[in-house]
Amino acid sequence: MNVNRKIHTLFVALIALSILLFPGCDRREEGSALATEGAATLEKIAEFYDMLIISTEESRDAESIFRAFTRMPFPPEQQATFDKQASNLRKRAQLARSFSDTFKTLGKLAEYNASAEVKESTTKLAKEIQTLPKMSADSIDPSKIFGMIAGDLMALKQSKDLRRGAVLIRDALSKYQLLFDNEIEVYKGIAVDRYKKFNNVAYWLFHKNLVQSSGLLNPSVSALGLSIDMKKADADPDLMRAVESIARGRAEKMMAVGQMAAHTAQRDLSKLAATVDRFIAKRPFTLSEGIQLTAELQKYLEEIESLRKAKKEE
Repeated sequence: MNVNRKIHTLFVALIALSILLFPGCDRREEGSALATEGAATLEKIAEFYDMLIISTEESRDAESIFRAFTRMPFPPEQQATFDKQASNLRKRAQLARSFSDTFKTLGKLAEYNASAEVKESTTKLAKEIQTLPKMSADSIDPSKIFGMIAGDLMALKQSKDLRRGAVLIRDALSKYQLLFDNEIEVYKGIAVDRYKKFNNVAYWLFHKNLVQSSGLLNPSVSALGLSIDMKKADADPDLMRAVESIARGRAEKMMAVGQMAAHTAQRDLSKLAATVDRFIAKRPFTLSEGIQLTAELQKYLEEIESLRKAKKEE
């Protein structure tokens, strides 16, 4: 083999290596970025469930106050419905956090470290999916959505292929989205229920003259550099009606924010799914494709060499 041919062969080999290795590096970086985004999104979903838990507990407390005003009993079985709802929401918050941890394992695959950490997170997520209760009596059974996904998640811990790992997680994510979509009206209903119960309490607080207007009036008055005689203000029926209207308006805004949070969480899941889809669709060169391209490059360089020799002979 002459010097020129050796140079050509080395050139082809370098091109082939760049094709096969550098896209892999890019995939690892993209995989790590996807893992970070997925983990952050699912943590936000978990925080959304945390908010729903607080709303449920506030609704229960407001109902207890309302019944005290109206001298109606609050039977243990009715209190238990609030506790059951809060428990179901806690399980969903935990599921979201376990899913977040599973997304982090995608980063571990990207680092070629699919070890005990991957096994632990996928095992935990699979178990929580299998034991997830219905959100309410009228809600869909989660087992009908997730089906046999636990087995697929177990396959993730054995996979060191980044794209394969993303495909497995995407399947779990699509089912998670379906569950969220089926339950979103329940989530929005929690905000509505809280608003109604707050309104009931507000009515009796104002009806029994147990409210001081300072909380709403002081910020507006102090902004003007003024102070207010609270004793006279609380005794003014027109002013107190305005204060009650403002309080009810704030409760309504709180309801709207709660419902919007549900739609925001739903949109965040859709964005994450689209990101995973883009990652899966961006397929790197395979080894066979790299070999084929290398052969084509070699052939091209040989043709150039032949043309050069022919030109010299002329």
